[in-house]
Amino acid sequence: MKSNTPTFVIELPLCVNDQQNRFFRQVFEFGLTLYNATLGSALGRLQRMRESLSWRQARSMPKGKERSKHFSDLQKAYGLTENGLRTIANNHRKASGRNDIGAHEAQCIGRTVWRVLERQAIVWRKQVLKLIILDTSYFKEALADPTVPTRTKRIKD
Repeated sequence: MKSNTPTFVIELPLCVNDQQNRFFRQVFEFGLTLYNATLGSALGRLQRMRESLSWRQARSMPKGKERSKHFSDLQKAYGLTENGLRTIANNHRKASGRNDIGAHEAQCIGRTVWRVLERQAIVWRKQVLKLIILDTSYFKEALADPTVPTRTKRIKD
């Protein structure tokens, strides 16, 4: 839910001594290592899920609620849910034996991996953006392709 009030971000330099700087560098490097380990585990599970017989059976099903439920059940079985990836990240943290990052931070890393995986790899349907073009000369001129004026330009965000 977006806030209607104006929001501003200010960045201030952090003044730390050498010991604190080394500590922060170790924590950030461990966080990056934990992120990479969690992402690697998630991608491996995704690959195994896509190679499974039940995945191929689900793909051959006609589109509908039953097929979507089958895909959802497969995701849960392979631990490719937000909670599953939080658990994976926390398990990697525990297995490392390091106490630089707590359980909450590891779970946030798992949630970040889930968002990336969901956005890049698990979305099965195509999203279609609808473009409303008003029939005015201004819009025709603004959206005209310079090489072929009868076509409209393709615009990427």
